[in-house]
Amino acid sequence: MRIYQRAMAAAINGIVITDASGPNLPVIYCNPAFEKTTGYTAEEIIGKNCRLLQGKDTDPNAIKQIRQAIRQGEECCVIVKNYRKDGTAFWNELTISPVQDADGKITHFIGIQNDITKRKEAEDSLQKAYEELEKRVDERTATLKQINEKLQLEIADRQKIEAALRESEARFRAIFERAAIGIALVNMEEKPVVSNTALQNILGYSNEELRQKTFSDFTYPDDRDKNQELYQKMILGELDHYQMEKRFYHKNGQIVWANLTVSLMRDEHGKPQFAVSMVKNISDRKQAETALQLSQERLKFLLSSNPVVIYSCKAFGDYGATFISENVRSLFGYEAEEFVNDSGFWATHIHPEDAPGVFANLLHLLEHNYHNHEYRFLHKNGKYIWVYDQTKLIRDQQGNPLEILGYWADISDRKETEDKLKTSLKEKEVLLKEIHHRVKNNLQVISSLLKLQSGYINDQQTLALFGDSQNRVKAMALIHEKLYQSSDLARISLSEYIHQLADNLVNSYALKANNIKLNIFVAQLFLDVDTAIPCGLIINELLSNSLKYAFPDGKSGEINIEFKLLGQEKLYLKVSDNGIGLPADFQLEETESLGLQLVYNLTEQLGGNLTIDSSNGTSFKIIFRPSISSLY
Repeated sequence: MRIYQRAMAAAINGIVITDASGPNLPVIYCNPAFEKTTGYTAEEIIGKNCRLLQGKDTDPNAIKQIRQAIRQGEECCVIVKNYRKDGTAFWNELTISPVQDADGKITHFIGIQNDITKRKEAEDSLQKAYEELEKRVDERTATLKQINEKLQLEIADRQKIEAALRESEARFRAIFERAAIGIALVNMEEKPVVSNTALQNILGYSNEELRQKTFSDFTYPDDRDKNQELYQKMILGELDHYQMEKRFYHKNGQIVWANLTVSLMRDEHGKPQFAVSMVKNISDRKQAETALQLSQERLKFLLSSNPVVIYSCKAFGDYGATFISENVRSLFGYEAEEFVNDSGFWATHIHPEDAPGVFANLLHLLEHNYHNHEYRFLHKNGKYIWVYDQTKLIRDQQGNPLEILGYWADISDRKETEDKLKTSLKEKEVLLKEIHHRVKNNLQVISSLLKLQSGYINDQQTLALFGDSQNRVKAMALIHEKLYQSSDLARISLSEYIHQLADNLVNSYALKANNIKLNIFVAQLFLDVDTAIPCGLIINELLSNSLKYAFPDGKSGEINIEFKLLGQEKLYLKVSDNGIGLPADFQLEETESLGLQLVYNLTEQLGGNLTIDSSNGTSFKIIFRPSISSLY
């Protein structure tokens, strides 16, 4: 048996070779490790398909991946559940690689298996596999010798046998070199005599460069002592093989993590001849493990240092906690285990007055997936504290509730501040109501005084001026009366205010208004006092002018008041009539009318634009932008 074939036979990993040209990929070779792992002998497996190792619960995705790799002529590594001959199951880490001839045609597939379920049992029986292999080789050698002697083979027949042996060796060498796992035959001085391409790629050295070094030369210093200790124990017979994770130095200086498996090849006298080293690059896995560890450390730090407590709980029943961050101690005084170990702990510590609302909100969570609520929770010191609870419902792919995620934040200080603000606000509301009430009363007194004073005036023009002033005072008093009566002390209903203002003016000009129809179109808007007073005075002046001058000699007609929101940010006010209109030479800037001058000044105060149209009656249109706080 040649050295490559002996290397395959000595490997502790199960190796099976299939013929790519035959139907169903028949097995042409399997090593003793494969026989031991599966329970099938070489005679039972050779010529058959490896599917006999599959069971009903073998992962179909793994089988699909294997078939796809074989169909595409690619390497693959899968973890698959197989069955031994006796029916017992084992998990198999299987690496499959194609082998090509000189023309690039795939001639064979090599499968290298690693029993990761009962690795210890495989290690204990490995030596027996080697002894059985040596015995079988001796038996086969003896058989060939007997046949040669008995049949007295001629020189040509011997040449055929030798050619067959050379062909077999070449085949095993090709398989050796194309294996996906790094393999090296190492002499007793720890120098790689032969290495395959996979190992050369892992370490970055060529075969010739590797032969000039020992494994210790590119072993990470912290791993050398352990490696040497295990190697010497194996040489001394204390171990038949060993396996370890270790670090190598790549030729470029980078560190490569690898899973190293080492076993011995002995001569016919049992003397160690070569070590078979199988190296699998696990750098990606190690990097993932390191990244996971860092992520866990970061998460642990964030959870412990965060001012809020992160938790998860069941989505049904008693909503028992499944996870609580450790900083819960600083919030409630309890240990996290107290919540997790007692499924009813959280529910029984909610304030009795708040509990019905809290559980009603959890039902709301099932409908909307997100919810937040505030309630009181019993601290370990016996006092209740206010917490803000933000929750999210986690569902599976079918939409079924799985778990609730959330966090708690202490809002006791905010609640205390809110209570103080509510008390202070209530006091200010009482005071503000009183102010509006007194302002309204004072304006009514002024209106009464104007009315009394007008009783002593005989001049009709002066009397009209007193009447206009009285209406203006009433317009302002009406605003404070509405604010006093409103639950909102800062805003009044525009529609209600304009209707009552217009009714008061119509009553004041009862004789002139008999044949006049008043139409009011006002949107449901609310204005603050700083906007409402100028608007009220403008409407007062324009409506008064229409009532006094638009319809002389008892003529009939209509007056329209329109107030609405224009777009999202502007207000639109229009007072119009279908009366006789303004004089042809009318100029607002030159008018001596106190009322119209007041309209002009109030429009500027509002920052608006005033447009006058007298083509068909008279129309005053004002567009202005109120303050953000004045309109909603």
